[in-house]
Amino acid sequence: MTDDSRRGSNAFALVATVALLVLPTHAFAVQWTKSTEGDNGTYRRFGNVLEYSWVHKDARRGDLEMYLSFTASDFDAMQTAYRQASHGIDRYGRFVFQDPFASSLPVVAGELQGLASANGVLVADLALSFVQSLKYDDDNHGYQRYAVETLLDGTGDCSDTAVLLSGLFEALGFRWTFLEFPNHLAVGLAGDPSVPGQYYALHGFRYFYCESTGSGYAVGEAPSDYAQRSARVLEPWDRV
Repeated sequence: MTDDSRRGSNAFALVATVALLVLPTHAFAVQWTKSTEGDNGTYRRFGNVLEYSWVHKDARRGDLEMYLSFTASDFDAMQTAYRQASHGIDRYGRFVFQDPFASSLPVVAGELQGLASANGVLVADLALSFVQSLKYDDDNHGYQRYAVETLLDGTGDCSDTAVLLSGLFEALGFRWTFLEFPNHLAVGLAGDPSVPGQYYALHGFRYFYCESTGSGYAVGEAPSDYAQRSARVLEPWDRV
């Protein structure tokens, strides 16, 4: 591990709407089926409509309010499919690549890319803050969520959100890996030497630490509990 100083599915059809910087207002009261507050954002669902709002903290532009809304073709059917799938933890990568609704991830990633471009921020940092905004939940001991399953639930523990973040990075075309610690899972995002922050070297690549829980951690920033600590950097063939 090396540390640089910081310098600065098939049944799932998604229809996405995006409001930049300004949160939406509703002309009538909506009774949300589910609403949860994360460290830095809110997840709400009404039937098949899922809404996410969060604050993206950018070093140059300050705090930016972000909003995404998606419509699932059949939320309940998707949840049923996930409950019937295997959830035993063997290799985390299969919860990305064998997600039955993995084709939905490029849709979400595309909307994040649009938000990033419109607001002049890095899409990797925006994807990270989006996942960090989901409510932390470690009550499902021994139950590993698939990437899109965490998106639907709007909550998850470190391995759930790390899997979701990895799925978004994959859809965005980034090279990534898992960073495994005792009782914790994070994501490593490949970057060049100009990128500041904590990274783990493997086969000529620098994988910069990405914390998928909590809030306010940019790419390369690790919580104090994991700063300077060794991690198991999973080989690409360990991802699946």
